[in-house]
Amino acid sequence: IYRFVINLLFSNELWFTAGSAFSNGAFWSLSYEFWYYVIFSCWFFFSNSKRFAFTLIAMIIAGPKILLLLPIWLMGLFTYKISQSLTLSNIQGCILALCPILIYIIIRETGLQKFLLTLTIDTLGKDFTHNQLRLSRWFISDYIVGLLVSMHLIGIIALSTSFQFTPILEKTIRYLAGMTFTIYLFHYPLLQFLGIHIDNGVILVTSVFLLLTLIAPLTEGKRQQWDNIIKNIFRLVKKISVK
Repeated sequence: IYRFVINLLFSNELWFTAGSAFSNGAFWSLSYEFWYYVIFSCWFFFSNSKRFAFTLIAMIIAGPKILLLLPIWLMGLFTYKISQSLTLSNIQGCILALCPILIYIIIRETGLQKFLLTLTIDTLGKDFTHNQLRLSRWFISDYIVGLLVSMHLIGIIALSTSFQFTPILEKTIRYLAGMTFTIYLFHYPLLQFLGIHIDNGVILVTSVFLLLTLIAPLTEGKRQQWDNIIKNIFRLVKKISVK
């Protein structure tokens, strides 16, 4: 019950706690992201002294482990901002799109990630790095990978103006892009469950993906309805508070 509640409240990764969502190991990053949205909202929607006060409170609640990966989340924000204002040629777009992939392969093949983790352990101690930072312990290499992903996305966005899609292909791409959160949230439990019964890796992954396409309309497909419900709740709360 405790594990269920802390995951429901996105408090399972606060400070140096760690309570995974049962078999859904990937859920940890959603707990991080939830607090990034809270911090960003405090900074964006408040002004003057309230902005600093509420942002600081949110950061204190989140704790150092979550804040350690906040720069990577901010990279996504700045990537979007930059991509909207930056004009690049196709050659520049290709360089930005392809070079990060090559660099990442080099990083993996040379063992740079393990070296940087060892550096972190030597600096902060093995116990603190593994048992306190836990999934944030790769933060140095995560910064590098985050930067590479940002560069790649900026390059792809620059090239996208040259892409030509048929209406059917465009619709398919948009549909698949619209189910990414469902993929993120359900893929691991489904892999765990079906993996007990299916030995073939290709069949297993294919089966999971097909199930996800059926689940997505019931989750992300209902996003507009949930959005309306939440907005109506806020309107009702606002009316009650005014009275």
